[in-house]
Amino acid sequence: MRMQTGPAANQSMKSWLVWAGCLELFNAGLFSFLMWYLAYLNPGAVGYFSVVGLATLNALLVQGGLYWLLKRSRFFDASPAFRVLRLLRGLYVLNVLLLLVFPASILAAIAAGAPTLALYDMLIGLGCYLFGVGEFLHYFVFKINARPRELKRLLRERRPAPARLLRELRQAGLRAGREMEHPDKR
Repeated sequence: MRMQTGPAANQSMKSWLVWAGCLELFNAGLFSFLMWYLAYLNPGAVGYFSVVGLATLNALLVQGGLYWLLKRSRFFDASPAFRVLRLLRGLYVLNVLLLLVFPASILAAIAAGAPTLALYDMLIGLGCYLFGVGEFLHYFVFKINARPRELKRLLRERRPAPARLLRELRQAGLRAGREMEHPDKR
């Protein structure tokens, strides 16, 4: 089974963007439901670290889902570049801060001399956290699920394909520079 990284043969880009956005949002809800169900079945398994890991993951999944839906609506092309630039830079900083919460929480618990850390809680939280790190990397650093042509380019150039939001950030920066040079064009 191959991961679909773009529209299928007979699928329009617009329908694929809606599909991808809704799937990311659905996954955030699904993971929350699974966490609730796990807490219902085994109340001691879910604790602080699980919730922090899930919150990090869900924040990134929701951003990913909204990104695809905004891309579908041509938000990034239609909005003034300075707004897109500010939004994407803000999301980048927010995500970096979110990704620091889980490790900081573990360090704080160890520094405070927590008698024992619940193993299940730590493992669930760590799993969600690592998935969130993967989502962040995929959207803001480099494209993880590359198409065959992108893999060939990676081998040839020895650098990964830029991530979607990183490309949007760069394009908004270029557009903002052009808009500053020619303010009467907009």
